[in-house]
Amino acid sequence: MVASGFITPGELQEAHLTYEDIWLAKMNEVGLHGVRKPVIRYNKPVLDASGEQIYEFQVDISTLRGLGERLLSMRQEQKQAVVQDTIPARYKLVIDARELEKSEFQAILRIAKAIDARKEAGIKPDTTMPIRGSGKRKREPVVSSGE
Repeated sequence: MVASGFITPGELQEAHLTYEDIWLAKMNEVGLHGVRKPVIRYNKPVLDASGEQIYEFQVDISTLRGLGERLLSMRQEQKQAVVQDTIPARYKLVIDARELEKSEFQAILRIAKAIDARKEAGIKPDTTMPIRGSGKRKREPVVSSGE
């Protein structure tokens, strides 16, 4: 039996999601469709031919900007989550860019751009090639004939 007035963590999360949905819907309404405001000219409402007041929808730019920032950050978070989930741990490479010198950072940036260009072109990497330096042969000593 659940005590009266007790909210489970699931119910609390659902309430937060519902509130966020309502809030986002209002932001969409204000930021994308605009707010219905009466048309005023010379401090008097403008009327149509039948005597009804005319309204216009005015978009709130600051709300639209906030909505855009929120959606872009959400998209970036989703993109990062997808990348993190699809790369096996043994193939991940994590580098703190703050510890790199400028030339090192530029080199990594060039590599990343080359990888992106190959992906866009549909070129798959050749995974059968050995890593440079991994297949070194031992040098045989040179034996002179003594002449």
